[in-house]
Amino acid sequence: MNSQSTRQTAAFQSTDSVPDRTSQWHVTCSDTYDFHKPEFAELLSACDATGFQERGWLVPFFQTLPSFLAVKPVIVCVRDEKNHLKMLLPCVRRTVWGIHLVQPADLGLTDYNCPLVHPDAIDVIQDNEDLQDRIFRALRPCDIFFFRKQRADKIRIETVLRGASTSPSEVQAHQVDLFAPYDAWAKNKLSQNFRTNTRAKFRKLGRSCESLSFDTVVEPSEITDALRFIQVHRGQRYKNDILQNHAVFGFYSEVAREGAQSGFAQTFVMRVDGEIVAAFFGLNWDDVHCYLLGAFKPGPLERFSIGLQTLTALIADRIEANIGTFDFGLGDEPYKKRFQAEEVKMHHAVYALSPFGKIIALTYEKAKPLKRVLVKTIFRLR
Repeated sequence: MNSQSTRQTAAFQSTDSVPDRTSQWHVTCSDTYDFHKPEFAELLSACDATGFQERGWLVPFFQTLPSFLAVKPVIVCVRDEKNHLKMLLPCVRRTVWGIHLVQPADLGLTDYNCPLVHPDAIDVIQDNEDLQDRIFRALRPCDIFFFRKQRADKIRIETVLRGASTSPSEVQAHQVDLFAPYDAWAKNKLSQNFRTNTRAKFRKLGRSCESLSFDTVVEPSEITDALRFIQVHRGQRYKNDILQNHAVFGFYSEVAREGAQSGFAQTFVMRVDGEIVAAFFGLNWDDVHCYLLGAFKPGPLERFSIGLQTLTALIADRIEANIGTFDFGLGDEPYKKRFQAEEVKMHHAVYALSPFGKIIALTYEKAKPLKRVLVKTIFRLR
């Protein structure tokens, strides 16, 4: 077996489990992890993470995507001297042109990445150079450790691991606070013109059809129908839409079906005369609803603003459920301004862990014309 194969085999079994002489903490790396373990739930509850680090997202991710998208899981665990899980980095490795890129469990499907690290472990890891070095060695083979899409209001990887080159994201996140009742919230957040026009269009739509409804669907067949609706209409609207990928659609379907039972995932539809004309999919965690996917049927019903009708109905539904924040997700689309959504700054962190990595990182940071080429070829990110 050559040295390259030896390095890869070691990375997928275990890496450097020799305890640190001072802290007795140890680092392991594997291509599998049981996210149903109580230790994961305990770590997650202690972290201020997002829904994209929840079990309901990570389990389908690692079960569905790596084999189809040519990536390999790299899951790093850091435990203290009592074997308590203090940090977990669920990542994947992609190799292109012999260059090894490690990134969080993202692949362009998540809106936010966040390291899972217990608050009482941050200073310990940050101040222990040997421990940090063993964490980086656990990622091997790795030329670039690329941690994108980090919210400014969450802990970031560079807070824990030193040596990152950081840069602001080209797109930001947007969110709006919610409060009951909906009418008071709407009066506070939406312009009078917007409210008047939306209500008038809704009344006209109601008069033009026999039935009109908004529902959260929970039956697997109804969820599949709604996601198929989104897939079809996104495919018609967006070139190279990622939802057209069979594996990606299967992943979202699994998250939606399994998450519907716990309320972690929500699929919300608008029906006119029994037919779906708009559908939205998102995640619920803590006090937040995060909108991820949506589509509406083009044609005559567009004049009634069925997309906005469904979105405002979903917000009303989340207010009734006592959710405190509606997260519109990544993107600077103009419609978000109508809801007085506040901007949340996003940041990227890049760790160059080899000479090749340093060249790529420098190109990514300094040569803007080549940045998109790197993202689409070596990084293959969205």
